[in-house]
Amino acid sequence: MLNINVSGCPNSCGQQQMADIGLSGQVRRVGTDEAPGYRILLGGRVHEGGARFGQYVAKAPARRTPEAVVSVVKRWVDERSQGERFGEWVERIGAKEIGMSLADFDAKRSREEAPEDFIDWGETTPFEVILGRGECAG
Repeated sequence: MLNINVSGCPNSCGQQQMADIGLSGQVRRVGTDEAPGYRILLGGRVHEGGARFGQYVAKAPARRTPEAVVSVVKRWVDERSQGERFGEWVERIGAKEIGMSLADFDAKRSREEAPEDFIDWGETTPFEVILGRGECAG
């Protein structure tokens, strides 16, 4: 079983740091432009006797994040030992090594190079930061 938690909440409402793969929504700055993206955390879990926070490995544009996740999962499937859980694999391989394999996703491409990086999921117009009251704000 593989747990993936996704949240755009700055208060970690989705508990993305506690999942095998955690995705935390963020604004990516590319020069003076802003684009939607995710921080990718790997190896978080709750286990008997404790918990381990996922380790940050890379950032990715929102539209490329699924591709980055598929890349990591495929690598885990190909490289894991029999019965090895995802978090154990992350510990064995190392978050830094896995992050290096995601460097292409982490690269900041300009609006001219990749206009799709500046359009969020479900939208057709360029990304725009709109500040408002959070869902969990009292």
